[in-house]
Amino acid sequence: MKCRVLLPFLGAGALLASGSLSSLLAGSAPTGVQVAAPNLPSGPGGVSLPSLAAVAPSLGSAQNFAVLAASTVTNTGATTVTGDLGVRPGTAVTGFPPGIVNGTIHAADAVALQAQTDLTVAYNILAGMACSTTLTGQNLGGLTLTPGVYCFASTAQLTGTLTLNARATPTQSS
Repeated sequence: MKCRVLLPFLGAGALLASGSLSSLLAGSAPTGVQVAAPNLPSGPGGVSLPSLAAVAPSLGSAQNFAVLAASTVTNTGATTVTGDLGVRPGTAVTGFPPGIVNGTIHAADAVALQAQTDLTVAYNILAGMACSTTLTGQNLGGLTLTPGVYCFASTAQLTGTLTLNARATPTQSS
């Protein structure tokens, strides 16, 4: 199975702590996973990896969604979703409340359908992109990723903080 994941970044940068990507990659990416991000890494010890002027495809109406699913959205616990939440063609959205959505819930409506369509277009563009950097066997913790297409032949591990820097600017320590 081959998969690419778009990681859109709306701000100057984002920090993902250990486990934040675990729901996305389930702790490790399956064989052939490719992560395409509008963000190339500085390797361990500050060694810079090559830069790439990758252009992320437009997400269209999917840009407003923090969660967009095909069949079901299930929440357990005190989750806060900032942005729209949608499901299509399925209709099930459970666990809100206790979860909070700071946006609109779109369950099987025309807005969710358009977002799914726009997301499929973006995915197909990403699926056609060539890999710019292979990160197979590297721990992503401590890396700063800037625009590029990242490939993993086997697994992707995340222990620590992964910084996603959309503007390829130096990051500040907190």
